[in-house]
Amino acid sequence: MRVALDTDTGVQHVLDRFEKRLLSLDRFEKEQPVLVGVSGGLDSIVLVDLLLHFQVPLQIAHVQYGLRGAASFKDADLVRQLAASTEVCYHELDLTNQQPERGSMQEWARDVRYAWFAQLAKEQSLGQVSVAHHADDQLETILLNLNRGSGLAGLSGMSDVRQLNSGITLFRPLLPFNREDLTAYARSRGLVWREDKSNTNPQYARNALRQELGSMPLLEYRAFRDAGLGLQSRIAELKKTLLNALHETRHLSEGEWKALPPIIRGWMVLEIIREIDPEAPRRKTVVETVERLLSSQTGRHVEVGSVRVTRERDGLTFSPLFKDAWAEVGFNPLVLGSEIVVGGGSLRVEAILIEPSELNQAHQNEAYLDGDALGNWVVMRRWRDGDRFCPLGSEGSTKVKSFLTDAHVSAAHKKEVPVVDAAGKLAWIVGHRIDERFKVTEKTTNIVHLVWNKTKLFG
Repeated sequence: MRVALDTDTGVQHVLDRFEKRLLSLDRFEKEQPVLVGVSGGLDSIVLVDLLLHFQVPLQIAHVQYGLRGAASFKDADLVRQLAASTEVCYHELDLTNQQPERGSMQEWARDVRYAWFAQLAKEQSLGQVSVAHHADDQLETILLNLNRGSGLAGLSGMSDVRQLNSGITLFRPLLPFNREDLTAYARSRGLVWREDKSNTNPQYARNALRQELGSMPLLEYRAFRDAGLGLQSRIAELKKTLLNALHETRHLSEGEWKALPPIIRGWMVLEIIREIDPEAPRRKTVVETVERLLSSQTGRHVEVGSVRVTRERDGLTFSPLFKDAWAEVGFNPLVLGSEIVVGGGSLRVEAILIEPSELNQAHQNEAYLDGDALGNWVVMRRWRDGDRFCPLGSEGSTKVKSFLTDAHVSAAHKKEVPVVDAAGKLAWIVGHRIDERFKVTEKTTNIVHLVWNKTKLFG
């Protein structure tokens, strides 16, 4: 039996905490619409009510699995009525009579649910998805992970924020709230929700664990929950600290690798890969493959999902694979405002806003070039083996490959560097150096200003 909080105190307590929670959630934008996954149970009904109270624009998404017969359809009816009464856009995915080809039903249902949330959010131009996991769910998760032997990664539990497919961000605003808080709030607000009777079926590991926890005396359970969540919080902070340290470079030096305990190494590798590609496989064999890479020669790489892990001189670099591969794109550099987009960024022809005497030829992401030397048609492409150019300020030519190596461009990024090719002569190693033959001089009458906007590779 759970003791309910005083009505007025309970509601205000939850409201105050939830408002602070929204303000503290990394990357959550209160003014931006959010897609909310709503099952019809207590926690998701409360989440919708709280978001509406704080005027967060939202849409509701419900997955109809049809696994409990009439009860499942009543769940969907309740969620539809909630959406209608609050004038919120409603979406439903009907999976009635569908079953996983292999694996557990719960894992299949979760994978389908999140994939649909990400797809739907993208279709609706929503960058945010929110689900209603709470503190008791978190405790169950870390205990189940501990039972599976998942170590540090499992003890860190569910994250407040994580990436889904297509750049969609998933938020869990209710993680700090326990079920007593949510129940007291819902009753005080007169909310209506559905109880899922399948949650009492011990066939599923989470339900069996939930029954064991539910049999504990209230005070003992609370103390156990507080201790477990306290440990989870400290481990999650450690995880955040370690990942933040690598956020900008996504590079693990060989010294750092050797200094980490094996359990931390594996977890770190999988977390870095997951942040770049949320759908990449998380298996022990992935860690073993990456570890073997450290024994290989510089420049060797392996691909995990859409992530490339490359052996550098001093360690490993993790980078995204550009799926929109391109060979070459032609454009007229004399047309102001023209722009081309490629796998690594975009190149735009800009107006000249400064005097020729003030031009900075050394700025890496901008190039001021002699338009007459360029001509009215150039090609942007990746550099090739054997390509040569005359770096600004030099008298002779050099291989592009040697130039990039001397510039300390990592093996992981070297192949992605584009060049501007003017009738077989390389006018600009984009983002690095222009060619001496295309520089602006006192005799130049036609200046072309190119600006390179590089795609942010990491995080």
